[in-house]
Amino acid sequence: MMGTTRVRIVKQYPEDKLGLVYTVTSRHVIINQIREGSVMAVEGLHPGQEIISITVGYGERIPVEGLDRESVKQILRSITSFAVFEARDPTTTYSQEPVSA
Repeated sequence: MMGTTRVRIVKQYPEDKLGLVYTVTSRHVIINQIREGSVMAVEGLHPGQEIISITVGYGERIPVEGLDRESVKQILRSITSFAVFEARDPTTTYSQEPVSA
């Protein structure tokens, strides 16, 4: 898919914070901010992208489009060592209160 980025993030310790501020709309999970020096501060991800899926560890790929805020929060909390994020450049601008992880 054009404009799609796939990155692997690694936590040194399970309690490390991701450093991701995001918004969950009725259909999308939008990256609002990636805190400098955080686990999520990797090349390829940037504010404005839509997260398509998250693969936690060696588990199954979890599509996040259409999930509610609590479901997304649970997935992000389940990351203890590493995860693969798939994101794409947005097709529309969304606005809603951001959530921090």
